[in-house]
Amino acid sequence: MSLSDQEDRRAAVFSEDHAFVWASAGTGKTHTLTLRALVLVWRFGGPGIFASDRGNRLRSAREAVRRVVLTTFTRKAAAEMQTRLYRYLDLFVESESLQQVCQDPLVREDRLFAEVAEFFLESVPGRSFERLHRGAEALSEVASELQISTLHSFAAGLLSRHPVEAGLPPGCRFAGEDEDQPAELEEQLLERWWQTAALQDVPRESVSSAQPTETKPLNCSGPWACWPTF
Repeated sequence: MSLSDQEDRRAAVFSEDHAFVWASAGTGKTHTLTLRALVLVWRFGGPGIFASDRGNRLRSAREAVRRVVLTTFTRKAAAEMQTRLYRYLDLFVESESLQQVCQDPLVREDRLFAEVAEFFLESVPGRSFERLHRGAEALSEVASELQISTLHSFAAGLLSRHPVEAGLPPGCRFAGEDEDQPAELEEQLLERWWQTAALQDVPRESVSSAQPTETKPLNCSGPWACWPTF
């Protein structure tokens, strides 16, 4: 099937520069992003992933996957990208020719994937499918090291590894992605603030002046009332 935006999709996948995709839900963004990641990992692998020595292939493959981070908003989308990426690599590992790869039911109607497969073969010296197989096998072996996660998970992991650089307080805990904020959260925060103020031996008059006072609605036009914060 030929899509009216096929050229835009191709550009997003193969561009050597940054690519920004703006599209509605269900239009194939996850598919495009997964192919983009596949192309980037392959490029980053370079000639090393075709080496005759398995150790060198794995070293190049590991360096390649560590240069890519895939993030999305939901765990479902992250899992989908991971599954697709693994399956794409497995296709090259399990097949004996490029034609066999492209005839797999998973990608038979996927013109963009067929172009990615052809791009892979073109990048291999002598268009050797045997060498392509080696490279795909090396990447497949280390694919589990590729960071594919939600934005929340990635940011939490980054901050937890570098709490001092991020200026986080000792004992800081990150809420889980599906963790509801407890009803008493505001009360807990206020209590923590008072404990911190007491430990810092803040002058009594300063603490008293910081106590919340009664607030009144501001005179705002429109259906919403604006409340000042303290």
